[in-house]
Amino acid sequence: RPRRDLGAMTRVKRARDIEPTRDDEGSDDHLENASDDETARDGDRAADGAPRADPEDVELARKRARAEEKRAYRNLERLEALIEERVKTLAEREAELVAVVNTTETHIAEKYAAHRARVERDVEITKGATQTQKKRVVLNVGGARFETSLDTLRNVPGSFLAAMFSGEYSMAPSDEDGSYFIDRDGTHFRHVLNFHRAFHEFALDPDLTRGQLAELAEEAKYYGILEQMMPAYAERRARVERGAGAGAGA
Repeated sequence: RPRRDLGAMTRVKRARDIEPTRDDEGSDDHLENASDDETARDGDRAADGAPRADPEDVELARKRARAEEKRAYRNLERLEALIEERVKTLAEREAELVAVVNTTETHIAEKYAAHRARVERDVEITKGATQTQKKRVVLNVGGARFETSLDTLRNVPGSFLAAMFSGEYSMAPSDEDGSYFIDRDGTHFRHVLNFHRAFHEFALDPDLTRGQLAELAEEAKYYGILEQMMPAYAERRARVERGAGAGAGA
C-alpha cells in the first residue's frame, strides 16, 4: 500500500508539470504585455535612439518658424525703409548746406569784389586828385579869381583856353601869386568854366535874363565856344546877322 500511494503521487506531480498553472498563464501574459510595450517603445524611437516627434508638433513648429521668419523679414524691410529715408534726409540736408555754403562764398566773393573795386576806384580818384592838385591852375579874369585844373582847361578842343594851355606856347604866370591873367569881364566866366568841365552835359541856367544871355554869348564867342555852348542862340544870331547883311547889300 505505501508503494501505491507513492505511484499516485508521482502521477499527480507529472500532471502538474505538464499542465500550466494559473500563475504560469499569468506570467506568460505579463511577458507578452512587456514585449508589446517594448515594441511600442521601439517604434517611438528614431534610428539614432532619440524619441520620435509628434507630426502635429512638427507641423506646428514649422508654422511658428515660418511666422517668425515673415516677421523678421517685415522688420528688416521696415528697418531698410527707415535707413533709406534717413539717408535721403541726410542727402537733402547736405545739399542744403552745400547750397548755403556756395551762396555764402558767392556773396562773400561779390562783396569782396565790390569792396576791392571801391578801393581801387578811390585809389584812382586819389591819384587823379593828386595829379589835379599838381596841375592846379589859378586864373585872374578881370580881377575875379578862379581855380581849376589843367585838364579842365584843355577839355574842349579848339577853345581859347585849350589853345592857351595846350603847351604849344610859352606861358608863365603873369601875377606874383602864380595866377594867369585874362583881360575879360569875369561876371559870366563861371559858365564858361563849367562848360569846360562837362561840356557834354552842360545846360544853361534857366534864370538868365535876355540881357545876361547876350552878355554870355559875347563871352562864349570870345572863348571860341559859342556854337557848342549856346547852339540855339548862335543860330538865331547868325540869322539876324545874315538878314542884316542882306538888307545892307540891297
